[in-house]
Amino acid sequence: MGDAAAKVGAGTQLVVVKRQKTLAEEYKASAMSMVRVDANGVRRLSSLAAPIMLCEGHASEIFAMKFSPDGSCFATGSMDKQIFLWSTKDDCRNFSVLKGHKNAVLDLHWTSDGDYLCSASPDKTFRVWDAWQGVQVKKW
Repeated sequence: MGDAAAKVGAGTQLVVVKRQKTLAEEYKASAMSMVRVDANGVRRLSSLAAPIMLCEGHASEIFAMKFSPDGSCFATGSMDKQIFLWSTKDDCRNFSVLKGHKNAVLDLHWTSDGDYLCSASPDKTFRVWDAWQGVQVKKW
């Protein structure tokens, strides 16, 4: 600090200001606070069985994917006009297929309680599904 003070000049005070964290740094810090160690001693940020899971079943490209609010499953919507529901536990098992759209499924959203899944498609329909019964309950 002696050199820095000398460069500033006589009679001038040097003030050190702490830099604010960026959003990325704050996110990383919060994510690291959620790290858990699984039964095999592997550090995890989620309850997924593996950081990368291969989920096979759709016949075409996937355009939408959303986790359920409780994280127990996720839904995928595809060009094949179907919605698949997948378990996040163990081997990423497909436990339901929702059919009804006449075109690709482009968007998915869960209700906050996780009981219903909403889907949108270029077939000009918006549908609401009972995710656990596997049936459509509303169509606009």
